[in-house]
Formats: sequence, structure tokens, C-alpha cells
Amino acid sequence: MKQLKKAETIYLIKRLNNLVNHHIDELLKEYGMARSQFQVLYLISESGSLNQKNLLEHMQIEPATLTGLLDTLEAKRYIRRSLIIKDKRSNIVQLTKSGRDILRRIPHPGVYVQTVMFNSVSEADRKAFYKIVSHIINNLEHSNGQKIKK
Repeated sequence: MKQLKKAETIYLIKRLNNLVNHHIDELLKEYGMARSQFQVLYLISESGSLNQKNLLEHMQIEPATLTGLLDTLEAKRYIRRSLIIKDKRSNIVQLTKSGRDILRRIPHPGVYVQTVMFNSVSEADRKAFYKIVSHIINNLEHSNGQKIKK
């Protein structure tokens, strides 16, 4: 079996990630939306409403970045922010009718890209892919920062 060149696997993973993001961005562009805007709308849709603190935790972005996203989505009339009565420093974020409507119109980017990605890939190869990737993720999550000897 041919040995992989150093970091060849990492290059392939990075390339796959870039292509997935590109396809998602192109799909969302048709609806005048950025990936991060869709993520916010989707998270709110899944939970019914979220406060900004929960959105920050889910999105893993800086507070100023989230504020900018919410300002944009509010200007598009996709969301509404309301002060939480118990904590006047915090907002609850909810979808508006326009926000729910745009989400219904947009094909789910993950499903769309997965369909394109696995076009003409056999079911057996898909299962093997999932199994291998899950195993790799598990290895990385449980590596505890171990250094590999040269």
C-alpha cells in the first residue's frame, strides 16, 4: 500500500472543507444570505427563540460579531430582539414571519451539499466514509494533545 505523503490527508480534509463551504455560500448567495446569517436563523428556528448569550455559545464568535449579524438580520426583518424582563442587559432573539418564510424557501445547505457530495458514491462507500471519519474525530477528541514521535 502506498504511504501517504506528509500532511496529504490534512490537505484533502482542508480541500473538502473549502469545497463544502463554497457550495453552501453559493447556495445561500441566491437568497441574499451569508452562511453565518443562515446559522443564526436556523439555530433560532430550532429552539423557538434564543438569548444572545446562548447564540454566542452555539456560534462560537465574538460578541461584536454576533451583534453585527443580528443588526443585519434585524434590518432584513428576519429577526426581532426583545429585552428579557429579568435581565435588562440581555436580549431574546426570535424569528419574524419573514424570517420563517425565508428559512422555508432555502433548501437546507447541509442536505444540499451532502447530496452533491455523495452523488455517484455507493452506499457501502458512504457507510465506510462515516465510519472512518467518526473514528478519526474520536481519535482527535481523545488525544489529550499527545505529541507524535518522528
